[in-house]
Amino acid sequence: LETGDWYSEPLAIHRHLKDGRSLLSGQKFAEHRESQKLEKPYIFFTFVRHPGRRAYSAFIDKIWAQHQYSFPAIQKYLRNTRDLRLADELPAPSVDEIRSAFSAFLDFAADNLADKTPFQSNPHWQAQFRRIFGPVPRDHLSYIGRVETFAQDMTALLQMAGCQLNPEEIVGKRFNEGPPSPFSYDNVVNEVIDRKLKALYRLDYNAFGY
Repeated sequence: LETGDWYSEPLAIHRHLKDGRSLLSGQKFAEHRESQKLEKPYIFFTFVRHPGRRAYSAFIDKIWAQHQYSFPAIQKYLRNTRDLRLADELPAPSVDEIRSAFSAFLDFAADNLADKTPFQSNPHWQAQFRRIFGPVPRDHLSYIGRVETFAQDMTALLQMAGCQLNPEEIVGKRFNEGPPSPFSYDNVVNEVIDRKLKALYRLDYNAFGY
């Protein structure tokens, strides 16, 4: 929206942010906003996702699969401490094996969020409500959309911001596609997993109407 060009390496966006390259955040963004006189009104927005589907996506992308953006240290920890078998050991898993692995991951996520693991609390499975509203004070959110209705919500957001670009050229782009899941979320979730998800993400389910 700022340059007229798509970001060159979409999957590397988080690493670039961490390294302070290409994109502006924190103090650098504050200085940029001041130097460019970017004063209100401006649109401060975010998108949320169904908590259970988001957790399952994080599990498949960061834990189950092995690729350059997965979490090898956590994978090793789960193999060694929880006997978790992942995609490299189960190339043709059954739905029960995926269900068992996802359930074990949720137990790990609960421990991780409670600071009971050797790893810092991870944003990929933190509650979205806490990520958005605290503990760091933020500007007032102008808009919260849903991933499930991204095209509709992003179109409304662009109109709200007075964007002159054709929304269809923007909302149809998908950059952050992870590895495919062996089974859909609906096929994997059961009563036990649903209870674990509701316990972990009660804030998200209640705050965002899922």
